[in-house]
Amino acid sequence: MRDKVLEILFKYRATPLKNGKTPSELFLNRQLRIKLDALRPAIRQPIQTSPQLEQARQLKVGNRVMARYYGDNKQHWRPGVIVEKYGKLHYSVKLDNDYVLKRHIDQLRFVSDRPKKRVTFAQEEEKERSSSAKHLPSEKPRCDLGSGLPSSNMHHDLHEQAVLSHFQPA
Repeated sequence: MRDKVLEILFKYRATPLKNGKTPSELFLNRQLRIKLDALRPAIRQPIQTSPQLEQARQLKVGNRVMARYYGDNKQHWRPGVIVEKYGKLHYSVKLDNDYVLKRHIDQLRFVSDRPKKRVTFAQEEEKERSSSAKHLPSEKPRCDLGSGLPSSNMHHDLHEQAVLSHFQPA
């Protein structure tokens, strides 16, 4: 008896009302699929894709790329140059170490030809300063030894040194 009631309710919810919509469309914002729907083919409108989605990325021979490299049982990205194109999606890449790979476009990333800015770290800067400081003459003393009094800028200079030493690695 319970199954019959559920079947009747299901058919009711799938039957159009006076306004042309079914109770399920009004409540769930979609149509229920009934056995009759399986007999008739679904008329679907073709999905329209934008031209941007239809076109795959294109690389040219001579482009600098990063290629996926699977050596040492690890995945790495290695820099290289496109040397040949096979079809629309496959390329031959010569790595900077002269090794030649064949890769799908999904395994390649375009790299601009612009030189990168050199990134220096605090430790490198400190090493550069210490090596250049050996070749420079020593600084003048900050106070006048003859008068026995500190110079007027000494307090400012000490504060500046304390602030700078706070930001430098130990």
